[in-house]
Amino acid sequence: FLKMVREDAGDDVRVAAGLVRDDDLHGLFGEAGLGRRDGGKGDGGCDEGGSGVFKEIHKHCNPPNFDKNEARRAAGPYFKFSIRRSNLFILGGFPGVKAGAAGFKGERVQNRTEKNFSLSHLATFTSVLAHGRIAAAGEHLRRSPSAVSRSLGILEEKFGRPLLTRAQDGMSPTPVGGLVAERCGIIQAELNDLRDMLASGHDVGVHENASLFHMHVDMSRLRALVAVHDFGSVKRACQVLGVSQPAISTSIRHLEDDLGVALFSRTPTGMIVTPAGVSSTLCFKRVLSELRKMADDVESFEGESSGSVCVGGLAYSRNALLPEAITRVLAQHPQILVRTVEGPIDSLIAGMHAGEIDVLICAEPNKALLESVAVEPIVRDPMGLFVAADHPLAGRKAVSAEDLRRYPFILPPLGSVTRALLDQVFVKTTGRPPEGAVETSSNAVIRYLLLNSEQISFRSRIEFNAEELAGRIVPLDLGFALPERTICLLQRCGVRQTAAVNDFMGVVREVAGAGRGR
Repeated sequence: FLKMVREDAGDDVRVAAGLVRDDDLHGLFGEAGLGRRDGGKGDGGCDEGGSGVFKEIHKHCNPPNFDKNEARRAAGPYFKFSIRRSNLFILGGFPGVKAGAAGFKGERVQNRTEKNFSLSHLATFTSVLAHGRIAAAGEHLRRSPSAVSRSLGILEEKFGRPLLTRAQDGMSPTPVGGLVAERCGIIQAELNDLRDMLASGHDVGVHENASLFHMHVDMSRLRALVAVHDFGSVKRACQVLGVSQPAISTSIRHLEDDLGVALFSRTPTGMIVTPAGVSSTLCFKRVLSELRKMADDVESFEGESSGSVCVGGLAYSRNALLPEAITRVLAQHPQILVRTVEGPIDSLIAGMHAGEIDVLICAEPNKALLESVAVEPIVRDPMGLFVAADHPLAGRKAVSAEDLRRYPFILPPLGSVTRALLDQVFVKTTGRPPEGAVETSSNAVIRYLLLNSEQISFRSRIEFNAEELAGRIVPLDLGFALPERTICLLQRCGVRQTAAVNDFMGVVREVAGAGRGR
């Protein structure tokens, strides 16, 4: 409930009976700046009557004493609403009830534009651009001019800005409309690619003129497929999306009927995604990503960069680049929200291809993983072998590879760039890779093991700066050379980043450049 409050007071906000405490209601609407009809405050606070009405509404919505008539009486002077199944649905405030800050106790509302967009409205918008006139677009879409105008009005209300300029010679996009049109073009290209992929992989059955391929589809169906694919369970998808199991099943069945292909194989033990389902899920994730970016584009237009940045990071970026980069970008662009994701490099790259991760900061990975990935080297990273200050090898000069083999290693994960470099060094110098009983990239685990054992770790030279200064963890003086890694920014080829992502990457380059100068 708290996450569903939005700046636009016309959007649906559900008050689930019994799930919100009186003080939550008071604080929530105080934070949102929702006051009474007769003089509602928009400065982030409720007047006395404004806060009291929400307590009154909640009192009559609290089971087992739900009173439909009393709830209606309490809410009536202030909000348009409906009551269904003992739940109060606030549909919007009357004039004078003003929405202020989105969110609760500083929590930022995520994906709000994506949740309330209709691809059909966007398809109508692009059709008007293509045909220049509402009447011509309506004829093409087989919709009345009034229906076309209504779709355009809904979009412009969502964005809070005009998308089209009206003139006698036709309609053309405003600057904001141009941003929206560009994202719509990317979405249509993704759907076209899905159509071609499905058609090439199936001899018969694929409906190449499916409504989906023309952007006429309910967004809930896309989210249903993505959730079932990601969680591997209809039941879990229902819990995450907050809908019933029949609703999920119906959404997937509608998609399958529209496309003419099976997205899941039904078995006695559950549902197994088909190749067509995998391809469709990837496409839908990218479509949802473009809708989020569309919102960020509009919010950043002629103003401060805003929106979310999702960055995937491995060990080096988590310790050397990301903390400083995040600190700087938030100081320069306070409207940006940064989210970090960690995991194996192949999983992070898969997330980037799906549009869930904007950019990766990591050592340059195996070329087999870099199909359709743009690689930008930003800094060289010297490596070292580290031990505790009281380790038997600490303080010795020109330690040989054979001396090192007498002690266990904390090994980087198999398949990682760091593991490959370590194995290459020891195979070259001793004929065998190093041995160890632990594989991890966790900085906290590595620190603890180094300080409490005689193990050796192969890490970036800058990773243990604090411990070196404190004299707790030290690099070994070696009689042979260690390689360097190349730290890179990875992006999906051809992706159009938002202003927020571009600003973030610019700061990362600055931090990396400062590191080169040290």
